[in-house]
Amino acid sequence: MEPFDYEVHLTVECGVTFKVTLTRNATESLQLSPHREVWIVFKTHSWHILK
Repeated sequence: MEPFDYEVHLTVECGVTFKVTLTRNATESLQLSPHREVWIVFKTHSWHILK
């Protein structure tokens, strides 16, 4: 977890690596911490495919 200004950048490992950006408020509300099990939900207008 890497805090930046009003965002937190996370890496999620689940067979593939996802780089995730959340607001600090969302991170606190979800009580996220390193090695915590999570579900990933995609907002179709908020992601980018990198090649």
